[in-house]
Amino acid sequence: TENRVGPDEKQWEEALAKDANDIEALNKLCWFELHRRNNVGKAMEYNVRAKTIDAANPDTRFHNALLMFMTQMQERANKELDALIVDHPEHTDAMEFRGLFYVQSGKLAEGRALIVRAEKATKDGQARMRLRRLTQQIDQRIQAAKEADTVIVSGVIQADSSKLNNLGPKAVIFISLRDPAGGPPVAAKKLPVGPFPLAFKVTGGDRIRMGGQRPIPATFNLSVRIDGDGNAMSKEPQLPGLTLTSVAKSTEDLEMQLEIPED
Repeated sequence: TENRVGPDEKQWEEALAKDANDIEALNKLCWFELHRRNNVGKAMEYNVRAKTIDAANPDTRFHNALLMFMTQMQERANKELDALIVDHPEHTDAMEFRGLFYVQSGKLAEGRALIVRAEKATKDGQARMRLRRLTQQIDQRIQAAKEADTVIVSGVIQADSSKLNNLGPKAVIFISLRDPAGGPPVAAKKLPVGPFPLAFKVTGGDRIRMGGQRPIPATFNLSVRIDGDGNAMSKEPQLPGLTLTSVAKSTEDLEMQLEIPED
């Protein structure tokens, strides 16, 4: 629950021993079982006791929703969290976890909005920093999702299939983009060998995150080559390849002709 910093587990156990109806102690102990031990059964025991005392208690409802989520009742859990947020719009734990569940299901914008709300509502400094970090992580995922759909280059590869009969079953086409300034590829893609004409599209989702998120340069070198064994590290000079220089980012409808030598 929101004020996670406070008396430790032993103190809450002592509080519950003095008063079996101490609902705050029941909720705290439920939290400890969930997050320190992942003991769903014991957490459920505390939550059932808390519901018997006051089923409308917001922390009791929150833990009940978490337990539903953890026992494969995600839809019911989300509905309970939604209702809890309506009834208690300052319940930061409910907003945080509902936001996380949105993110988990791919609804990044909805999840971000709730986590930002939680960050603004919390009075706990550590929680505020954690929620800000979560927001930053979601922003990175949102940006990555946008980039994944962005076309860097697309076009068609042409080749005479009749001259490729001797290729084995592992043969592939490797496409790579390199910064003219040097370094490893900034993006790469693997395609089957034909049928030709073979359409290709390199997007932000094909970027290589080697040594950090390097930007795609405004112009790059585009290489297309046939590889016989499917190993990008091996080189087979007898197989056709082609490199175009100074290709502008976002170029579409590019046509590349692979010239295959006669046997």
